[in-house]
Amino acid sequence: MAYDVSMVTRIGPRNPNKARLFLKEWREAKSLTQDQLAERIGTTKGTVSRMEGGTRDPNVGYLAAFAEAIGEEEVSVLFRSPGAPTRDELLRGYSNEELTAAVQLIEHSRSRALRPGAEPIGSFDDDRGESSPRRRGTGSR
Repeated sequence: MAYDVSMVTRIGPRNPNKARLFLKEWREAKSLTQDQLAERIGTTKGTVSRMEGGTRDPNVGYLAAFAEAIGEEEVSVLFRSPGAPTRDELLRGYSNEELTAAVQLIEHSRSRALRPGAEPIGSFDDDRGESSPRRRGTGSR
């Protein structure tokens, strides 16, 4: 069976360009109520609720005020779960050589993926529709 884009089931949000914000999780991690956060930011509890619920998109100013209100210096923390490790925590313990090799691998993969007409790394070509890795230099099966 040949791979067809229409066979793929959507996984994740309907709008993949919309980033996931962890506003409620951060507020709760800092033991703040919506009322307390609203007071710190200078808005209403309803606005905080709509931002956390995703029915109102926050602007950059709101995100900056939110980060400051919870005691964080960077707005970027709002895009990860409070329990998730930071980039520094993930990379700690690796040698400079290992980090350089990882960056080179990412750059190589990104350049291949961004090439016009680039072929996917895997293919769906067995009779059960299961993925099988494509080997370089072997042509099609």
